[in-house]
Amino acid sequence: MDPSESVTNYRPAGYSDDSDSDDGDFSFEPIKLPVRVITVKERYQSIVIQEKFPEFETIFKEELNSDANFIFDNGWTPLMYTCFHGRPAMADYLLERNADPNAHAESTTPLMLLSMNSFATDDELSYIAGKLMDHGAILNLGDRYGITPLMRAVESGRTGLVKIMLERNANIEMRDRQGWTAMFWAVYNRRAIFVEHLISIGARITEVDRYNRTVLDIAEATDNKGIVLMLEPHFTKQTIQSHHIVCSDPEDWFEYYPGLRSDHKMLYKEEMVNMLYGMNCEHLTSLLLNHGVDLGKLLLLEEKDMIKMGIKLQFERRRMKLGIRSFHLRNWKLKAVAGLYASQNVDFSVLDCLEITGNTLMQVYVLNASVLYVAREFKKLQRQISESDDKYLTEMADTIKKWIYNINKMRKEILEMEKLIKIIQDRSPKPVEPIAPPNPYTAVLSASIIGSVTFGLCYLTYRCVVRSVVGLLRMRVDVPEINAKGNR
Repeated sequence: MDPSESVTNYRPAGYSDDSDSDDGDFSFEPIKLPVRVITVKERYQSIVIQEKFPEFETIFKEELNSDANFIFDNGWTPLMYTCFHGRPAMADYLLERNADPNAHAESTTPLMLLSMNSFATDDELSYIAGKLMDHGAILNLGDRYGITPLMRAVESGRTGLVKIMLERNANIEMRDRQGWTAMFWAVYNRRAIFVEHLISIGARITEVDRYNRTVLDIAEATDNKGIVLMLEPHFTKQTIQSHHIVCSDPEDWFEYYPGLRSDHKMLYKEEMVNMLYGMNCEHLTSLLLNHGVDLGKLLLLEEKDMIKMGIKLQFERRRMKLGIRSFHLRNWKLKAVAGLYASQNVDFSVLDCLEITGNTLMQVYVLNASVLYVAREFKKLQRQISESDDKYLTEMADTIKKWIYNINKMRKEILEMEKLIKIIQDRSPKPVEPIAPPNPYTAVLSASIIGSVTFGLCYLTYRCVVRSVVGLLRMRVDVPEINAKGNR
């Protein structure tokens, strides 16, 4: 076999020997993938991360138009990115150009982002925090979960940042949505140095959160023996009982009736625990009891009384005022006042009757407090009205009269418009249909007319043809006669 004719020299099946053939041309145009455009936000963030200050100035001037409060598509500002990555020089640059230190995205401010930083040094973060507060940054402010910058700094373990915040009067008793203060955050994150420091500056230790847990409960749950040893001296047996068992329930039917015993006065203190828990103020129970507050006094507390008792935080006083107001405005259910009928029992023991009657007395006690509350608020409103300027009230009355006049005038115009529309509707001709429906009589008449005209035309045509043919025949007959005469 000739080597030139070996199998390896034969082309594969399907290919042509012709050099002009394009059988082997399997070339395709490459698929063009969309080119991803890097956004201004991504370029800016990359420059901040790499800490390239010259490029930072360039992008700030050329692409952000020297706007220190430029808002990116995610709601962040340049200062927020700078604080999140902990860049002191860039933060200085932006603050000198009037960057807003309280700009926020979803309730998150630059100071909160700075407190969440985990890779910059303490000195860098402390420097930026000081600059932010020098330019008016609000320190005692919580995000949508109520978490403050101090709580975030405690969580991150930033000693320098916590120190400068406490030096700038950070509120250590502010609470987040679960009722935690900075002390709770320090205990939960096992920050013993912060726990010790907060104790030294007088932080409240025996407070409870929304789930009635103390910081000692949190420390024991996380098995942090060092923090437990620091906290235990502040929790005596009496203190723990005052938080968890404030008042006992009535033990016998005598407890329901004031006056049956000479030394007994019904104060319904056991109901205070439930009320304060509903207001998220159960940590104030011991304070109120120490000032001799019972249920009736609690339902009539005013802000000045709260200040005298030592409730210093304004948001706590406001929370209690709103809770008391909502309690007095609450509707009563039938089962709460119906007494024996609501029980739906067939037979009632003497004890059942005594308990139900005792509950009714408590309802009268609460209703009495509600009547006093309403009367007091009514007097306040009456006093405000009497002390107000008569001229102001007269102007309000004149304004209301003008509103009523304008409303009546608008109503009159609406009625007139309705009448005009009705007249136009009645007088307007009905729309004509573009194509009328077929009529059988019209079709027959049209067919007869067309038939008659066609018949007439055919008849006239026939007459003309017949006359022409007859004329031609006559001419052929007359010609020989003329020629004969001529020949003769």
